[in-house]
Amino acid sequence: MSILKKNNVKLISIAIDLPDKLIKMKYKNNYKIQFITDRAGRISKAYNVFLDRKSAVHDGLQISHAIPSKFLINKEGNIVWQYIGAKTDRPSIELIVEAIEKHL
Repeated sequence: MSILKKNNVKLISIAIDLPDKLIKMKYKNNYKIQFITDRAGRISKAYNVFLDRKSAVHDGLQISHAIPSKFLINKEGNIVWQYIGAKTDRPSIELIVEAIEKHL
């Protein structure tokens, strides 16, 4: 049994990309997770991971974008673990599994 099933974890990917792009990526790579498009950045802004040109750490290259981030949310809706990355910074699978085992 996988760590996800064992802990009743569902993966959801939220991106500011166009829905068509997300659908193509999902099927091209045979991803089994749900994708949600956040074109206006509402979800990203709610989690404080949205950057626009006014943001101090904006890279100046993109108009606006979300910081690559991972959130582990328990059944009560509370964030119990988070990883706020950067353009090239992503947590390892091992780190995510460790967080699931520790916090759920």
